Amino acid sequence: MGGPKGLHGHGLRERGQLGPDAVGGLPGHESLLLRRYECQRCGAVISSAPGGLLPRLRYGAVAVALALALRSAEGLPGHRVRAQVSPLPSTGTEPLHGWRSLSRWARQCGGFWPVMRGSPSDDGHDAALEATRRLAAKAPMPTGRLAIDACAGAVFAMGIDPAAATVLIPPSESVAL
Repeated sequence: MGGPKGLHGHGLRERGQLGPDAVGGLPGHESLLLRRYECQRCGAVISSAPGGLLPRLRYGAVAVALALALRSAEGLPGHRVRAQVSPLPSTGTEPLHGWRSLSRWARQCGGFWPVMRGSPSDDGHDAALEATRRLAAKAPMPTGRLAIDACAGAVFAMGIDPAAATVLIPPSESVAL
């Protein structure tokens, strides 16, 4: 502990992230450069990513938490949630079957945020509502608005400084920490 880790720089990797970076923000596409490191003992390669970037997902933590909150707590249909969260065009059939990513994200929350592990529900809507409530409970400065609190809690649950969570609140509702 505290000694050399045996990691050497191993280049950069480009990674895209979709979705708004704040509640009320426009959905966008951001390109990030991740620093890669190679373990000199075993040869494993790891990447260092900024907070808010979820592993193996194209959408960021704020986008996923916002989507789950809009669907479960606000009751918006999937195609309307997608219009607020995704910069990508709809397939056109979503009004019939909904945005399929929502139920998948709700079931996989335990892999995104440790606070979500052990979620008992397999039902997409119930799991999304439970995820929204658990994430909102982690908000460093609760506002009383479930979607905003869930997004702040999602970022905070990933270990990001609570002061950074204030960017999640629309400027008209900003609260100093």
